[in-house]
Amino acid sequence: MTSFFGAAPTQPLVPSNQQVIVQQQQSVQSLQDILNSATALTASVSGPELFGDDCDRVVAQLNQLLASLGVGQGYYSAGQQPFVYTPNNIFYRLKAVGYNRLSKHKNAHGLVSLILASSPSNFKTDQGQMKIVHDLGAILRASKQPAPMLGLIQQQQQPAKPSLRVEIKSINAHDEQNTEVVILAKESGRIIPALDLYNELMQKANELQQQLLCKKIAPRVEIDPANLENYLRRPPAGYEEIWLQAIRENPDPANLIPYPIQGFRELSQRKKMQTSLVQSLHAEVDDNFNRLNGFHRNIIEAKNKYIQIIQKQKSLSNRLLQVLVMQANNQRHGQIVDEKEEQLQSRLERMNFLLNGPEKLKEQVTTIFETIRRDSSKLEQSAKENVQTGLNISQKEMAEVRRCLFTRQQLVENLVSIVKQSVDVLRVVEEAKVEV
Repeated sequence: MTSFFGAAPTQPLVPSNQQVIVQQQQSVQSLQDILNSATALTASVSGPELFGDDCDRVVAQLNQLLASLGVGQGYYSAGQQPFVYTPNNIFYRLKAVGYNRLSKHKNAHGLVSLILASSPSNFKTDQGQMKIVHDLGAILRASKQPAPMLGLIQQQQQPAKPSLRVEIKSINAHDEQNTEVVILAKESGRIIPALDLYNELMQKANELQQQLLCKKIAPRVEIDPANLENYLRRPPAGYEEIWLQAIRENPDPANLIPYPIQGFRELSQRKKMQTSLVQSLHAEVDDNFNRLNGFHRNIIEAKNKYIQIIQKQKSLSNRLLQVLVMQANNQRHGQIVDEKEEQLQSRLERMNFLLNGPEKLKEQVTTIFETIRRDSSKLEQSAKENVQTGLNISQKEMAEVRRCLFTRQQLVENLVSIVKQSVDVLRVVEEAKVEV
């Protein structure tokens, strides 16, 4: 059968009779050892037979204390070897239940965790991380192939997967002397499944131990629901009383799973791991805070540069406008007055003369108004006389005459203002002509 990393080691699918017999003998021996150990443990803490009096009860109590502490030896019968108490016995009392977070990664994500017996400070630099990538890549790319010469049983390492590449996803402090490195491997751009990568690394555990001081390998995959139920249903030995309580009091059953903690050493180890994790999280938070401060400074600098650019743009726009105005003025002053402009000038001069000349329209109108204001009473008397003599002018006709005169006055004033403006334009043209 061929795996993702090549041909798997061949093993007989059906064991031989000799193998079956050996396995049965080993099972019988293991079961007998378990029974003997359980009998000796029970006898040492419940009914030792050494003195045949109350001293046996004192010895039993002493053995119970030693068994609860997981240290020392318990004598229970004359002529029998004492039972050695370890933290693994069911009467051990320095135990607790903690909670581990369930992994939500799938097998397709390809994440595998390595516990390296090296200080986390060794992998803070790029050089330390590149060493991990280089060594893991060399180990995974090397496959065992038969030597070309006949008669040789030894195998040589030859690169078989040049396209395989290793990536580091995270580096966390496991404790002061151990580091957890989470990796994944890709071949031809495709992520290798986590279980396949785990199996391949387990086959090369010796090389990992020699080159990277790897102590433990574990795939980062989500636990199967059936396996999770089986794990929760079967408490570890000696945890029967608190295991169900830990399951009931689980604060987050969907994300946390109970985990047995045995002895002060494991508790201290777990405390160190938690402290290292908290420190790494604080370091990441501080790093993100520093990066945010850097981004904030960059934003402020960018805003200042933007304001400077806007001011410079306004200054350049003002200078450009001044240049365009000067260029337009120079172009206008440099032009020669043509024939049409001369004709316009002569017509404007003639109109100005007809309006403002001596005894012309403006002077005549002014004289008429002065006469009307000065001799208004005489004019009224004359009008009355004319009426009496037969000249009959009605009030309506008089209003019409006044309206007509007022309109003519406005027309004359407008004409005067137009002439003045034309004179100003003519003066500018003459000045430009003189400058040319």
